[in-house]
Amino acid sequence: MTAVTLAYSAKAICLLLSLCALQFFLLFAANQRSTLQWWEVATFNENGSSNALSIHTMNRTAIVYASKYLSKCKAIRLEHLLQTAPPSMDVWFFHNHDILNETEKRQSTRNLKYFEDKYGLKNYNQKGVGIKEPFDDAISGNSKGSLLKFVMSHPEYDYAWMVEDDVMITGDWRSFFERFESDDADFISKQVEHKRDWYWYHHDCKIDEDYISEENLNHTGNLNQKAQAKCDEILNWAALWPLIRVSKQAAKHLMEDLLSGFIQGHHEAMVQAIILKHPTLKFRTISSDVANVMAGSWGPWADSAKLKLDMFQPVSMGKVYHPVKCEAYKDLAGTEEFERLMEDYGWKKHGTAIV
Repeated sequence: MTAVTLAYSAKAICLLLSLCALQFFLLFAANQRSTLQWWEVATFNENGSSNALSIHTMNRTAIVYASKYLSKCKAIRLEHLLQTAPPSMDVWFFHNHDILNETEKRQSTRNLKYFEDKYGLKNYNQKGVGIKEPFDDAISGNSKGSLLKFVMSHPEYDYAWMVEDDVMITGDWRSFFERFESDDADFISKQVEHKRDWYWYHHDCKIDEDYISEENLNHTGNLNQKAQAKCDEILNWAALWPLIRVSKQAAKHLMEDLLSGFIQGHHEAMVQAIILKHPTLKFRTISSDVANVMAGSWGPWADSAKLKLDMFQPVSMGKVYHPVKCEAYKDLAGTEEFERLMEDYGWKKHGTAIV
């Protein structure tokens, strides 16, 4: 064998080894991606950066669980979401400890530590993003503005769901979320009709002159004047936010228009205003077959006995209900009523570290 032949043979062997190494690397990377635990939870900080969870999972939809703090009941709900959400979606967690008393803060901190240790959960303390009330406020946790900021800060996601802590599902979350995976709507939530005397049409609701064109307003059939138009003359339905999906484009328009001052008002009313301004945006209401979502309440009304799951009788499996307040259950997790609730609807009690 000549020296030239030996040289060519050596090059061929090197090329073959390189190709084999490349193939092994690609197979290893694919395996790592497929075996990454889908319930890993990430966070974002004040400049919008993240630990790039979606880059690893290649997921295009995020689920945000929003709660001011994690009581035992709310922690169990969060864990149920983590364990039953679709593998195709990333779960994030927002909280707000700024207005808690010391007892609540200690309890929430201990439960957060449990999720950090078991799931790698990281958390973010929600803060206001400059949007005027009543769209968002600190008492309710600034969750609406934080959701918009999150979507705009994470271009890797096309959509983000928000699940508030008084939303309950009788079964697993996976079937609910996967129902909408192929839906390209910009807003998905429960739609409710409102009469002109609705409180939020008359309190701190404003649509500036020339914000919405006459062409887009005509279909409402009840506009008397355009300049500084009254909300009750333009709007006639609202989008409930306890369970909502927002697209990247919708979040951008909503955030920009609210911060500019062109519109001002309650978050439930502003979705229709944005769609009238940007008619290419699509809204999809959640069917009553899969979700019984009603307007809720917080504060001194949250512990009312009527805000338990029992108020929705008959209760169906695999359906979402709101409001089901943890505060309504005086004999919370660990007692007979709550244990029966989890047993009847397919929940499991996870870990004694939840307090």
